[in-house]
Amino acid sequence: MSAKKSVRPFAVEKLKDKTISDEFCIDVSNRFAMLQHAADFADQWKIFQETIKDSAEQGTGRRRGSRKERWISERSWKLINERKAITNSVLQMFRMIRSTNLLTYLLTIKIARDQTKCDETWKINNEEYKKKDKEVKKSCKSDQRKWVEDKQKKLQPAVTLRLCTR
Repeated sequence: MSAKKSVRPFAVEKLKDKTISDEFCIDVSNRFAMLQHAADFADQWKIFQETIKDSAEQGTGRRRGSRKERWISERSWKLINERKAITNSVLQMFRMIRSTNLLTYLLTIKIARDQTKCDETWKINNEEYKKKDKEVKKSCKSDQRKWVEDKQKKLQPAVTLRLCTR
């Protein structure tokens, strides 16, 4: 038995944005012209499913992160990507000197690391990374706070109703 690979759900929360929602509706309505050419119901259903999936893929894309990371906003994901790019620029230098022999590889990395610590580029990248990391943490913290407040607002009527019935 092979394990099924889970497919990330579509980012339907992006449809709250009026421009994205309008573009999605236009895209779907344009693609429904293909439904008229289908011969039977099974073909129509298949074309309908493909139309919706393709439009959602192009219009909204897939949700990023796991179920536990839903609260992270698109802005924070962009900041996380920028932070990764800074890290990757330093790691790329290490990959260039990669050797097939493990011992040689480890020694080369140690030498390269020691050289970059003294180098101006390491200092610049380190400062850049620290600034971006601070930005990411601040953004994620505000996203989480906003997500919790939104959940509280949704649950508040149920809580007050429950307290009133006691």
